[in-house]
Amino acid sequence: MVKHLFLKTTLMIGCVALGIVHAPLLVSSILRPPVEAYAQQTPACLPFPPGIHPLALLKLSQVQKELKLTDWQIRELSQLEKNLQQELTQVYDRSKPASPPWNESAKRQFFTQVQNVMTSKNKQLTQILHPPQFNRIREIMIQVYGWQSLNQEETVELLKLTKDQQNRLRKIGEETNQKVLKSFQVPPDNKSPACQQIMAENRKRLEQIRNQSQKQANQVLSTQQRQLIQTLQGTPFNLNIGSLP
Repeated sequence: MVKHLFLKTTLMIGCVALGIVHAPLLVSSILRPPVEAYAQQTPACLPFPPGIHPLALLKLSQVQKELKLTDWQIRELSQLEKNLQQELTQVYDRSKPASPPWNESAKRQFFTQVQNVMTSKNKQLTQILHPPQFNRIREIMIQVYGWQSLNQEETVELLKLTKDQQNRLRKIGEETNQKVLKSFQVPPDNKSPACQQIMAENRKRLEQIRNQSQKQANQVLSTQQRQLIQTLQGTPFNLNIGSLP
């Protein structure tokens, strides 16, 4: 079950929005951008925060070779990403307030709809990858994004978090979510040049928030739990970040 729980959540956290809606234990996982996600990988401006998403890594030839993806899987994953971007853009177009700027209520509703799209795509991803591939992409994501790439259920189960640790991490997540909600500026138009600039500024602000929350979250873990994380990374995988498009 654990290996499927990973993809159940990681597909959903392509946007900071999902952290705001569900207040997960580790919202810093959503903000960590060592491999920038969709916003920087396509010419069009996608008005969604960069975040951890398996599709961002599965686009890389290194990862595709490591997982031994077939030509069919690569084509299906590419199409899944395109469909996801199209649907998220449609959500944005439907959610735009008649009179900008976006208030917190409008942002929450927008993020909730984004979550629904992400959830609907989860089943398609699980139909493309095989269980061993699920396990390996999880290991790679932990190596690239850190232990915060684990979802809430996995974190509690694998790290054996105490109730006190869960509560402390949840509080950090809630505080971070609130900061993200206030700081993230939704572009008024995803087709204007200003959209790219707004998203670049968003990334800087979110990275600052992420750094702070990550430090707080790391302090909650015991030495033994930090050592356990090393075993969850599997065989070292030297990912060439420069290979991103």
